[in-house]
Amino acid sequence: MFIIDRLKTQTNFSEAERIIANYILNNLKQFSEMSIRSLAENTFCSTATISRFCKKIHCENYRQLKIQFTKEMSNYFTEQRIEQNFPFDIQTSNQEIARSLMRLNIQAIQETYNTLDMEHIVRAAELINQSTQVDIYASGNSLVTGIDLYNKLIWFGKNSNLLALRGYHTLNPYTRSIPGRIAVIISYYGSSDHNIRTAKALAEAGIPYILLTGPKINPLCLNAAVSIHVAPMEEFNSKIAPFSSRTALSYVVDLIYSIMFSFDYVENKQRISLESKLHRTNKYI
Repeated sequence: MFIIDRLKTQTNFSEAERIIANYILNNLKQFSEMSIRSLAENTFCSTATISRFCKKIHCENYRQLKIQFTKEMSNYFTEQRIEQNFPFDIQTSNQEIARSLMRLNIQAIQETYNTLDMEHIVRAAELINQSTQVDIYASGNSLVTGIDLYNKLIWFGKNSNLLALRGYHTLNPYTRSIPGRIAVIISYYGSSDHNIRTAKALAEAGIPYILLTGPKINPLCLNAAVSIHVAPMEEFNSKIAPFSSRTALSYVVDLIYSIMFSFDYVENKQRISLESKLHRTNKYI
């Protein structure tokens, strides 16, 4: 999750921590230049309180908070940020809608890139690459990303299944542990009952699963072999459509696939070249 989103949600914050968070939110530009002592003076608290606050928002210390915050804000002030849930309003022209959606997609990819844990991305690529079968679980808005991943894995020559129907997720054939079998669950919110049941069934069967999800910690993270979070913070219902989350999840799928391809770039490129030649030959038979 973005640091700025943690500052806004203020989950389990004390009164002192709310004061610190609100001060940073109200002084975004100035904060990037502030020392820990200066922030303590302006929020009427001790430097020890600031240090505890840093750990609360998942930063080891004040220095890491400043580095991560500056990284996230690098493109925040260059151009007005597009609101993720309602990127245009009733007065927006058609041309402006087109521009807003273009910028929204770029913004979603940039923010996800800034907050990605590349070790998790590489680990996910390794797990898929080493597997003998990949079962993809996706439904609703996440189904588009599930289809995209499924098509890429088939193109890659990987034995893959797309399990997209509710109730079909937890049938025995797909939650039975076999050597080399892994799963990928794609769920932005990670809170639906059928996804929670699926994750539980996979864990009980000893099938490792990769989770592609939104910025918040959710029940599906508990037993995941790897959890990959995308940055955009979308509301569940109060939005025009899942623009940002779809773009961010697709970017992560592209990234995992590309790293898999890079593991044996020459061989994979030759395989694609050969398959292309066979396709052209068969076309005229």
